[in-house]
Amino acid sequence: MAQHIQVLATGLKVKRRQAGLTQRELAQRLGVTQNYIPAIEAGSRQMSAQLRSSVCDLLRAEFDEIFAIVRRDDGAHGLIRYVPATASQRRD
Repeated sequence: MAQHIQVLATGLKVKRRQAGLTQRELAQRLGVTQNYIPAIEAGSRQMSAQLRSSVCDLLRAEFDEIFAIVRRDDGAHGLIRYVPATASQRRD
């Protein structure tokens, strides 16, 4: 079974709304396309480390308020299960 570590923007939508920003406004401020933000919020796209840092700075939030580090297990029948990654897995 293949395993991958991913960083998901699980708290982005909440923090964006708390900042009073639309998806379009956030995209403009970050210099990305308008379609990128909904894809990030849905978990279908990943952000670069540099963009994650920019998001934290822009929204004045800590990393763990916006992002979750998870282990993706590609199990039988192509099912994907997300579980929190342990500290040792994050270092791999």
